[in-house]
Amino acid sequence: MYLRIENRSIWWLAATLIGLSVLMPAARADLTFEVATERELNDAIMAVNAGGAGTHSITFTTNIEQSSVVFSPVGNNVADEIIIDGAGYALTGNGSSTVLRFKGKGTIATLRDISITGGYASSGGGLSCDDATLTIENARIAENGADSGGGLWSQGCDLNLVHTTFENNSADPGGGIWFGPGKLNGNVLSATDSAFRGNSGSTGGAVYAAPCKSGQVTLMVFTDSAIEENSAWVGGGLYCGAGATQTRLENSQVRSNNATSWGGGGGGIFADKGCHLELTGTTVSGNSSHKNSSGGGIYSNGANVLVSASTVSDNSAERNGGGLYNYQGDVRIINSTFSRNSALDGGAIDNSNSLRMEYSTIAENNAKTGGIRSDGKATALASLLTDNLGSNCRGKVISLGYNLSSDGSCLFNATGDIQNGDAALEPLADNGGPTLTHALGAWSEALDRVGDGKLCGVPETDYAVDQRGVPRPQNKKCDTGAYEVIPNNNPICDAAYARPRLLWPPNHKFEAIEILGVTDPDGDPVTISVWQTLQDEPVDSEGDGSFMPDAIIADGSAEIRAERMGGSDGRVYEVSFTASDGQGGQCDGAVDLSVPHDRKNEPIAGEDWYDSTLAW
Repeated sequence: MYLRIENRSIWWLAATLIGLSVLMPAARADLTFEVATERELNDAIMAVNAGGAGTHSITFTTNIEQSSVVFSPVGNNVADEIIIDGAGYALTGNGSSTVLRFKGKGTIATLRDISITGGYASSGGGLSCDDATLTIENARIAENGADSGGGLWSQGCDLNLVHTTFENNSADPGGGIWFGPGKLNGNVLSATDSAFRGNSGSTGGAVYAAPCKSGQVTLMVFTDSAIEENSAWVGGGLYCGAGATQTRLENSQVRSNNATSWGGGGGGIFADKGCHLELTGTTVSGNSSHKNSSGGGIYSNGANVLVSASTVSDNSAERNGGGLYNYQGDVRIINSTFSRNSALDGGAIDNSNSLRMEYSTIAENNAKTGGIRSDGKATALASLLTDNLGSNCRGKVISLGYNLSSDGSCLFNATGDIQNGDAALEPLADNGGPTLTHALGAWSEALDRVGDGKLCGVPETDYAVDQRGVPRPQNKKCDTGAYEVIPNNNPICDAAYARPRLLWPPNHKFEAIEILGVTDPDGDPVTISVWQTLQDEPVDSEGDGSFMPDAIIADGSAEIRAERMGGSDGRVYEVSFTASDGQGGQCDGAVDLSVPHDRKNEPIAGEDWYDSTLAW
C-alpha cells in the first residue's frame, strides 16, 4: 500500500499577552492511498475513517478479490469527500457479505470507475449505504444477491448515480436497488444516463422504493436512463412504495420488463397507494404482466400518476389494462400516446377510479375494449381514439370537447366532438422529440379542431406544445390528439441552376447534369426529378455530327450531349424538373445550359424549341 499525505496548510490559534488573538483555519490533510490487495484496501478504509478534514482517496492498481476480510464501513463525517477510484478494475466479493459499505451521517463518498460483483448479504449484496451521501460514477454493479437490495441497499442515504449500470442482481425485494427513507426526511435517489438491466426480485425487479411512514418523504428521479429486461412478482421494473414516495422519469426508457406472479401486476412500473409517479418524455414499451395479472406497462394501486409527453406502447397484460391499470388511483394523461397495447379488456387503459385525458392519442390497442374501459370517472379533452380493436370505449367517458372517435362507442357529444371520424393516422414512428408518435395524415378530421383560446396554445400551460414540443397551434386552431401538424412549405426553385452550365468542348459526348440551388424553408431534404429537356436547334442539325438523341432522361436524372451546329453561335438546352421535399411539397423549375460556338461568347436562345430526347 502506498500512502501520501499532503499538508496543504497547518494553521493555529495564537493569542497575544495583551488579549488580542488571531484565528486561523483548523488543520487538514488529504490522504491518498493506492491498493492492490484486500488487506491494503481495508487498511486504507480504516485510515481514511480515522483521518480528519480533507479530501481522501483510495485508488485501485489491479483487480481485488475479497476472501476472508470483511471490509470496514466507509465513514468519516468530517471529511470533505472520500473517493474510491477503481481505475477500471473490479472488486469481487466472497459471496457471504456486502462488498462495500458506506455509513454515517455526514459521510460524503464517491465510488467511481469500478465493477462491484459477487457479493451476498441480508441487506445489500454489492453495496450498502446508511445515512450517508453516496455518488456512484461510471460503475457496474452486477451479479450480486441479497435478501433486500441485491445490487445496493440504501437506508436514509442520498444517492447520485451517473453513467452506472446495475445488471443481473437479485433480491427479495429490490433486485437492483432497495431504497428507503431514514430518520431524516427528503432522501433522494438520482440516476442520470444509467441502466438497470436483467435484475430480479419479488417486488421491484430493478428498483424498490420502500413505503414511507407518516412524515417521511423520498424522491427518485431517473433522467436519460433505461430500465429494461428486469423481472419481479410485482413491479417488474420499478416499485414505488406507499406513502409520500415520489418517482419521476424524464426522457427515459422502461422496456421489456415482466411481472410474473399470479394477481401481481405492473410489468414496467407498480405504483402503490399514495405514491406520486410522473413520466415526462418517457417510453414505456414491451412490458408484460403474466398469470392473470393487470397493468402490463403501469399498475396504479391508489397512486397519483401523471403521464406527460410520453408513449406507452406494445405492453401486454393477461388480465386488464395492457398499457395502464388504474385501481383506486388518480391518473392524468396529457400530450401522450397509448398505442399497440393488449389485454383481456382495456387494451390501452383500464380505469376504476379517476382518469383525466387531454390532448392524447389512443390508437391501435387490442382487447375486448381496445381503447379505454372505465367503471370509474373518466374525462377526455381534445383527444383522439381510433383504430382500436374491440371498441374505443366501454363505460362512460365524459367529453370536455374537441375529441375524435373512429366509432360511436365513446358517446362523445360535446362541443367540437366527432363520432365515427377518420383520423387518417400514420404508423407509430419517430416524428421528432424523445418518443414515438402517430402523425396525422393530410386528410385527417383531427386537423384544426380546437378553436377555444383557453384550450389551445395558451403560453406556459400544458396545452402550449404537443408531445414532441411543437408549439400549438401551427394554424389558427389546434389539432386533436398528441400530435400537432406543422404546415409544410414547398421547396423554392427560383434560384436553381445547372452544373455544368457550359458544355465544352463540343465532343458529342454525354455529360451528367446536376441541378443545384433549390432550397426548402423547412429544411427538408429535396429530391430533383428531371422530366423534360429541350434545345433551340433541331436534334439532327446540319453540322452537329448527326448523333441522336441529344439527351437521355433516366430515373429523374439527365445526361446532355455536348454538341451544336457548326455555323451557329451555339446551342442552348432547357432542362425542366420537379423538386419534392418528401412531405407533399414541390415546385417546378427549369435551368439553361449551353454549348457555345467558342469559349468567348455565350449563345442566345432561339425562338424554336425541340425535344432533345427524340432519336430522329
